[in-house]
Amino acid sequence: VALCRACQQLHRLSDITEGDDTPTDAELEKIADGEPPNGCDLKDNGVETRLTASTRSGTAFFMWFFPLFWNSITGIFLSMALGSILTQAGVLPSSWNLPGIGSGSSSPMPLPEDIGRMVVLLTFILVGFLTFGMAATMTAGRVLVVLKGDRGRVRTGVGPVTWGGTFRTSAVKSVSIRNAGSSTNGKPDREIVLDGDEKTVKFVSMLSPARKRWLAAALRDL
Repeated sequence: VALCRACQQLHRLSDITEGDDTPTDAELEKIADGEPPNGCDLKDNGVETRLTASTRSGTAFFMWFFPLFWNSITGIFLSMALGSILTQAGVLPSSWNLPGIGSGSSSPMPLPEDIGRMVVLLTFILVGFLTFGMAATMTAGRVLVVLKGDRGRVRTGVGPVTWGGTFRTSAVKSVSIRNAGSSTNGKPDREIVLDGDEKTVKFVSMLSPARKRWLAAALRDL
C-alpha cells in the first residue's frame, strides 16, 4: 500500500509499480499545446466544456466473430426451449415441437427440464449481450466528458446507450492513469482515475493509449 501525496489516499502498490501512464508535467504541457489525436475533440462554448474520445479500434472487426457465433448458437437452443414450452402450454401447434436433445426420441423434453434449460440459457444470453455491447462500443462508441460549472459528467457507450457517473470538479484532487485490475492479451488494462474528496471516478479502459493520455492530460489541464 502506498500513500498518494496529491490526493492523500492509499492505493495498491501494484497500481504504481506495474506502470503508471499518467502524463508528466512536461508531457501534459506538450499534449495540451498540441493537436488532439485522431478521434478526440475538445469544445468549449462558454457554458460547458465537452471532451470527446472515440473508442473505435482496428480490432473491432475481429471482435464481432465471438458475439455473432455465440449468439447464433444460443439463439438455436433458446428457440428450441421456448418453442417446446409454448407448445406444451398450448400456445403453439404441436407441429412446432422439436425432438428433445439427447433424448433419442421424437418426443419433446419434459416441461421442468425445458424451464431449467431456459434458466441456464439466461447466463449465456447475458454473456452474448455483454460481448455484443463491447464489439459495438469498439466499432462506433465514444467517451464523453462534460464539464459545466462545478458539475462533471462522464458517459461511455454507443448512441443513446451509455453508462457512466457524475462528479464535482472542485472536489477532484488528481487525474491519473492506473491499472484497471484486468488484462487483455496478457497486458494490463489502464483506466483514467479521478481522485476526489467525495468519491473516485474510474472510466475508459477501452480507449487507445494515445487517446487515453490525451483525455487525462486535457482533464488535468482544465
